[in-house]
Amino acid sequence: MTDRERNLLTLLVAMAFVAVNFLGYRLWYAPKMSALQAEQENAERQAESNESMGNVFSAVSDDMDWLNRFEPVPTSLGKMKTRIQQLSENEAVRAGLTIKNKGFGDDVVDPGLNYHRARYDIEVNGSESSIYRWLDRLHNPNEFRVVTFVKLEPQRDDATRADCKIFLDQWFVPEGGQS
Repeated sequence: MTDRERNLLTLLVAMAFVAVNFLGYRLWYAPKMSALQAEQENAERQAESNESMGNVFSAVSDDMDWLNRFEPVPTSLGKMKTRIQQLSENEAVRAGLTIKNKGFGDDVVDPGLNYHRARYDIEVNGSESSIYRWLDRLHNPNEFRVVTFVKLEPQRDDATRADCKIFLDQWFVPEGGQS
């Protein structure tokens, strides 16, 4: 074999080697790599989803623990209305406030709900600090009782006193409920 034939054969072998490697890359290696990359992206998305679900479960678990600790005993709407009326009026008298207006607001009573709501509207007059102490005693989320509306207006003739109107909402478990 001459030098020229040997060089030509080497060139053909090198070209065949490059062609086989190119075809192998395009037909076998590239599809495998794209499949592995897609699988890795799916695994990362799944890991992120699992992590967020773990965070949600942790928050829900904390909420369930809080509910187990503080959920009130079942009672009727009438008893709950009486209880929040007495509480708000007794605390107003205790804080040295004058009751100007009072009444019951709209209640939420739906058999499909786990909790019902009784609302008591009351308007008082007194010093601002007494009103704040009174509001602090009434607002207690651990007892499912919150002040959902406050309107505080200073008196025109006495700057040390104010009128305060609030909505006091009390959530409760209805008797015979599904809680």
